Amino acid sequence: MSFQEKSAWILLLVCLIVGGLYGQSLIEAGGIGAESWILTAIIIFIVLAIVIHIAVSILFYRDSDKSDERDRRIARRADIVGAAVLNATLLLIIALSLKEENWMVANIAFLGLLLAEGVKAFWQIILYRVEG
Repeated sequence: MSFQEKSAWILLLVCLIVGGLYGQSLIEAGGIGAESWILTAIIIFIVLAIVIHIAVSILFYRDSDKSDERDRRIARRADIVGAAVLNATLLLIIALSLKEENWMVANIAFLGLLLAEGVKAFWQIILYRVEG
């Protein structure tokens, strides 16, 4: 498994962990329009992704700088899918921001970013398995 595939697994795992905790906090707070711990969730996402990537780089140091044409092709294809999800989310944000309060806009924006990154990582994993 290449480091790029390991990275995709890491990002998918972090998206699921932070997304699950964040979604649970929204449910407990009363729904998507409720005030949330969005800044804490963003920090947790960044810290988890960095720490796990560093740990994997240390454990698999021989693979961490290797990349081939297949890795680059898969990354490009996954970026396209992730960007499409992000664009659709941004359109939803624009539409809802015209009629809703600020917390809803912030929550949807953050969930959209998590979804886009999670879909990108998931898609990379699928492409590695199909083209592997």
